[in-house]
Amino acid sequence: MNFETGLFLKKIPYAKAGSGSKKLIIFPPTHHLMWDVRVDAEEQIKGYSRFVPEGYTFYILGYDPNLPKMHSSESIAADFAEIIKNNIGPATIMAVSYGGSIAFPFAATYPELVEKLILIVTAYGTSGPGTEFAEQLVKLAKEGKIFTLERKINDLYSNTIIRKLFKLKMWKDWAKKESTMNPISTFINAYEHLLATSEDRRKYLSKISAPTLIIGGTADQFASEEYYKTTANLILNSHLELFEGETHTVIVEQFFAVKKLIRQFLEVDQNTIRIIKNLSQKLAEMIKENMSISKISQKLKQLTS
Repeated sequence: MNFETGLFLKKIPYAKAGSGSKKLIIFPPTHHLMWDVRVDAEEQIKGYSRFVPEGYTFYILGYDPNLPKMHSSESIAADFAEIIKNNIGPATIMAVSYGGSIAFPFAATYPELVEKLILIVTAYGTSGPGTEFAEQLVKLAKEGKIFTLERKINDLYSNTIIRKLFKLKMWKDWAKKESTMNPISTFINAYEHLLATSEDRRKYLSKISAPTLIIGGTADQFASEEYYKTTANLILNSHLELFEGETHTVIVEQFFAVKKLIRQFLEVDQNTIRIIKNLSQKLAEMIKENMSISKISQKLKQLTS
């Protein structure tokens, strides 16, 4: 597959593929805090292209390789908004894992740029065990034990065969990977902010009006089933798909099922999406005005008649 890479705002790396009129933008996981998306762009493009139907142009937006300590999820969202507004236009946003921490403020603050929202293995916050796991990763990073950190991330795979395959690949490619890493301070700064603001992201959920698909697993090591359900309940126009017994790596270990869900969601008629989005915005306004249930019901009937 043909692709291009480049740099937005002189600091945000990206990879782009496809030539369709529809747009999809990926806010990627932790991997791209540690490696510039341009380093393994071909591999990343091939991986994500399996989820994207024909007729789409899609982008992977990376993260500033020198992410400052005083950054915030909101500041990254603002950078992404500037890029999308000036270079891409409204699109479907697909956020994976860490990318969700950017997608929540982004979708709430810049609704005009979000046609649909797909959240994969990401909830607004982390559960107790998830917080402990993230803290362990930060500790390893600060101690300079990067290989151990990467191996611990690989241990998230519940399927023994897949876990061993990824571990073998990591051993084989480590010398090259280590030489192309971002400064480890980028990972540390991002995760320390993530941990410090876990509950803060909850405030954005009710402000998200885009049709939203949430995909996760009931055994996710970072977010509990309760966090997933709260995220879905607070986003007005959302649909939650939780895979029983699956972990943070459900996107790989249940690849075909996840692919089917994403493609079905993307194929919903755009006019229907606009109607649903408008109704969601109106409903949010009525709730904010403390309108009674009977009045809300009456208003919705008028809007849909």
